[in-house]
Amino acid sequence: MSSTEGNLTDVLVVGGGPGGAAAAFHLARHGVDFRQTEITAIDPSARSAETGEGRVEADHLVIALGAEARPDLV
Repeated sequence: MSSTEGNLTDVLVVGGGPGGAAAAFHLARHGVDFRQTEITAIDPSARSAETGEGRVEADHLVIALGAEARPDLV
């Protein structure tokens, strides 16, 4: 996981399975500032998501949920 300042990050990766892990691997490899976490809600217009750690703002969002997707959260 990349270090972020406060609740801002360039990319928010949602999902820790194979898709989320692959995205996180490649982002870290290329030095991109990212945070990988689970979310409870997304606000696309504000470019933010609610997580267990509070609200996180991101320029980009990668959703890699796999078989147990929760489309009601998207």
